[in-house]
Amino acid sequence: GQCDPRPYGRVRDCDACWPTAAQGAAGRDRRQQLPEFASPKEVSMSIPVWVLLGFAAWTMVILFTTVGPYRWSRIFTGRAEISEWQADEQQGSDWYRRAIRAHLTCVENLPVYTAIVVALLASHVNNHLLDGLAITILAARICQSSIHLQLEQTNSVAGVRFAFFFVQAVCMIAMGLLIAVSTHG
Repeated sequence: GQCDPRPYGRVRDCDACWPTAAQGAAGRDRRQQLPEFASPKEVSMSIPVWVLLGFAAWTMVILFTTVGPYRWSRIFTGRAEISEWQADEQQGSDWYRRAIRAHLTCVENLPVYTAIVVALLASHVNNHLLDGLAITILAARICQSSIHLQLEQTNSVAGVRFAFFFVQAVCMIAMGLLIAVSTHG
Protein backbone atom coordinates (compact mmCIF):
# COMPACT_ATOMS: atom_id res chain seq x y z
CA GLY A 1 0.00 0.00 0.00
CA GLN A 2 0.99 3.61 -0.33
CA CYS A 3 0.87 6.31 2.29
CA ASP A 4 -2.06 8.67 2.22
CA PRO A 5 -0.88 11.95 0.62
CA ARG A 6 -2.98 14.05 3.00
CA PRO A 7 -0.88 16.39 5.14
CA TYR A 8 -2.45 15.45 8.47
CA GLY A 9 -0.79 12.19 9.21
CA ARG A 10 -0.75 8.63 8.09
CA VAL A 11 -3.68 6.40 7.45
CA ARG A 12 -3.97 3.51 9.89
CA ASP A 13 -4.36 0.91 7.11
CA CYS A 14 -1.32 1.80 5.05
CA ASP A 15 1.18 -1.09 4.92
CA ALA A 16 4.09 1.29 4.35
CA CYS A 17 3.24 3.25 7.50
CA TRP A 18 2.05 0.31 9.62
CA PRO A 19 4.20 -2.72 8.79
CA THR A 20 2.55 -6.06 9.34
CA ALA A 21 5.80 -7.84 10.20
CA ALA A 22 6.22 -8.47 13.91
CA GLN A 23 2.56 -7.72 14.44
CA GLY A 24 2.68 -8.15 18.13
CA ALA A 25 0.93 -10.34 20.66
CA ALA A 26 -1.43 -13.00 19.32
CA GLY A 27 -0.64 -12.02 15.72
CA ARG A 28 -2.99 -9.02 15.77
CA ASP A 29 -2.62 -6.71 12.83
CA ARG A 30 -1.09 -3.43 14.03
CA ARG A 31 -2.98 -1.60 11.30
CA GLN A 32 -6.13 -2.00 13.37
CA GLN A 33 -4.57 -0.66 16.56
CA LEU A 34 -3.22 2.65 17.67
CA PRO A 35 0.41 2.39 18.71
CA GLU A 36 1.02 2.12 22.44
CA PHE A 37 3.47 5.01 22.36
CA ALA A 38 3.11 6.97 19.18
CA SER A 39 5.84 9.24 17.99
CA PRO A 40 4.99 12.56 16.28
CA LYS A 41 5.87 10.94 12.94
CA GLU A 42 3.18 8.29 13.43
CA VAL A 43 0.28 10.41 14.69
CA SER A 44 -0.48 14.06 14.08
CA MET A 45 -3.52 16.22 14.64
CA SER A 46 -5.11 18.52 12.11
CA ILE A 47 -5.59 22.20 12.88
CA PRO A 48 -9.37 21.77 13.41
CA VAL A 49 -8.63 19.09 16.02
CA TRP A 50 -6.08 21.38 17.72
CA VAL A 51 -8.74 24.10 17.71
CA LEU A 52 -11.18 21.65 19.33
CA LEU A 53 -8.64 21.02 22.05
CA GLY A 54 -8.12 24.78 22.44
CA PHE A 55 -11.88 25.40 22.57
CA ALA A 56 -12.24 22.79 25.35
CA ALA A 57 -9.27 24.28 27.20
CA TRP A 58 -10.73 27.81 26.90
CA THR A 59 -14.03 26.53 28.32
CA MET A 60 -12.19 25.09 31.32
CA VAL A 61 -10.04 28.21 31.75
CA ILE A 62 -13.18 30.32 32.07
CA LEU A 63 -14.65 27.90 34.60
CA PHE A 64 -11.51 27.67 36.72
CA THR A 65 -10.57 31.36 36.61
CA THR A 66 -13.99 32.97 37.04
CA VAL A 67 -16.99 30.93 38.14
CA GLY A 68 -15.09 28.48 40.35
CA PRO A 69 -13.03 31.01 42.33
CA TYR A 70 -16.07 33.28 42.79
CA ARG A 71 -18.17 30.47 44.26
CA TRP A 72 -15.48 28.80 46.31
CA SER A 73 -14.20 32.08 47.78
CA ARG A 74 -17.69 32.76 49.12
CA ILE A 75 -18.10 29.23 50.44
CA PHE A 76 -14.69 29.13 52.16
CA THR A 77 -15.15 32.55 53.76
CA GLY A 78 -18.60 31.65 55.08
CA ARG A 79 -20.43 34.19 52.90
CA ALA A 80 -22.38 31.42 51.17
CA GLU A 81 -23.31 27.79 51.65
CA ILE A 82 -22.46 25.27 48.97
CA SER A 83 -26.16 24.45 48.56
CA GLU A 84 -27.04 28.10 47.82
CA TRP A 85 -25.79 27.96 44.22
CA GLN A 86 -28.79 27.22 42.06
CA ALA A 87 -28.55 27.03 38.27
CA ASP A 88 -32.02 28.47 37.71
CA GLU A 89 -31.69 31.51 39.99
CA GLN A 90 -30.03 34.84 39.31
CA GLN A 91 -27.25 35.06 41.89
CA GLY A 92 -24.03 36.91 42.55
CA SER A 93 -22.63 40.11 41.15
CA ASP A 94 -23.13 41.33 37.60
CA TRP A 95 -19.58 40.21 36.76
CA TYR A 96 -20.28 36.71 38.12
CA ARG A 97 -23.46 36.43 36.04
CA ARG A 98 -21.51 37.48 32.96
CA ALA A 99 -18.87 34.86 33.79
CA ILE A 100 -21.58 32.20 34.04
CA ARG A 101 -22.95 33.22 30.64
CA ALA A 102 -19.48 33.32 29.07
CA HIS A 103 -18.83 29.80 30.33
CA LEU A 104 -22.24 28.52 29.27
CA THR A 105 -21.95 29.90 25.75
CA CYS A 106 -18.71 27.94 25.44
CA VAL A 107 -20.44 24.82 26.78
CA GLU A 108 -23.36 25.35 24.37
CA ASN A 109 -21.17 25.79 21.28
CA LEU A 110 -18.46 23.23 22.00
CA PRO A 111 -20.66 20.23 21.00
CA VAL A 112 -21.58 21.91 17.71
CA TYR A 113 -17.94 22.45 16.81
CA THR A 114 -17.13 18.92 18.01
CA ALA A 115 -19.74 17.47 15.63
CA ILE A 116 -18.15 19.39 12.75
CA VAL A 117 -14.70 18.04 13.64
CA VAL A 118 -16.06 14.49 13.90
CA ALA A 119 -17.58 14.86 10.41
CA LEU A 120 -14.28 16.27 9.18
CA LEU A 121 -12.35 13.32 10.56
CA ALA A 122 -14.88 10.77 9.30
CA SER A 123 -14.85 12.23 5.80
CA HIS A 124 -11.06 12.66 5.63
CA VAL A 125 -11.58 16.14 4.22
CA ASN A 126 -8.90 18.71 4.90
CA ASN A 127 -7.70 21.90 3.33
CA HIS A 128 -6.29 25.26 4.29
CA LEU A 129 -9.69 26.95 4.14
CA LEU A 130 -11.03 24.61 6.83
CA ASP A 131 -7.91 25.31 8.89
CA GLY A 132 -8.44 29.07 8.60
CA LEU A 133 -12.12 28.79 9.50
CA ALA A 134 -11.26 26.68 12.56
CA ILE A 135 -8.65 29.16 13.78
CA THR A 136 -11.11 32.01 13.21
CA ILE A 137 -13.71 30.20 15.33
CA LEU A 138 -11.34 29.90 18.28
CA ALA A 139 -10.11 33.49 17.99
CA ALA A 140 -13.68 34.81 17.80
CA ARG A 141 -14.70 32.61 20.76
CA ILE A 142 -11.88 33.98 22.90
CA CYS A 143 -12.76 37.56 21.90
CA GLN A 144 -16.46 37.02 22.61
CA SER A 145 -15.79 35.49 26.03
CA SER A 146 -13.23 38.14 26.95
CA ILE A 147 -15.60 40.98 26.07
CA HIS A 148 -18.35 39.28 28.06
CA LEU A 149 -16.09 39.01 31.10
CA GLN A 150 -14.29 42.34 31.00
CA LEU A 151 -16.88 44.89 29.92
CA GLU A 152 -20.21 45.92 31.37
CA GLN A 153 -22.93 45.08 28.93
CA THR A 154 -24.13 48.14 27.06
CA ASN A 155 -25.86 47.97 23.69
CA SER A 156 -22.54 48.66 21.95
CA VAL A 157 -20.68 45.98 23.91
CA ALA A 158 -23.46 43.45 23.34
CA GLY A 159 -23.35 44.29 19.62
CA VAL A 160 -19.60 43.65 19.43
CA ARG A 161 -20.01 40.43 21.40
CA PHE A 162 -22.76 39.32 19.03
CA ALA A 163 -20.55 40.12 16.04
CA PHE A 164 -17.92 37.70 17.37
CA PHE A 165 -20.61 35.07 17.93
CA PHE A 166 -21.89 35.63 14.39
CA VAL A 167 -18.38 35.12 12.99
CA GLN A 168 -18.23 31.77 14.78
CA ALA A 169 -21.65 30.72 13.51
CA VAL A 170 -20.79 31.64 9.90
CA CYS A 171 -17.47 29.77 10.14
CA MET A 172 -19.14 26.65 11.55
CA ILE A 173 -21.80 26.71 8.84
CA ALA A 174 -19.10 27.21 6.19
CA MET A 175 -17.06 24.30 7.58
CA GLY A 176 -20.13 22.04 7.55
CA LEU A 177 -20.94 23.00 3.98
CA LEU A 178 -17.35 22.51 2.83
CA ILE A 179 -17.27 19.05 4.39
CA ALA A 180 -20.63 18.10 2.85
CA VAL A 181 -19.69 19.39 -0.60
CA SER A 182 -16.24 17.77 -0.48
CA THR A 183 -17.61 14.36 0.40
CA HIS A 184 -20.32 14.41 -2.26
CA GLY A 185 -18.17 15.60 -5.12
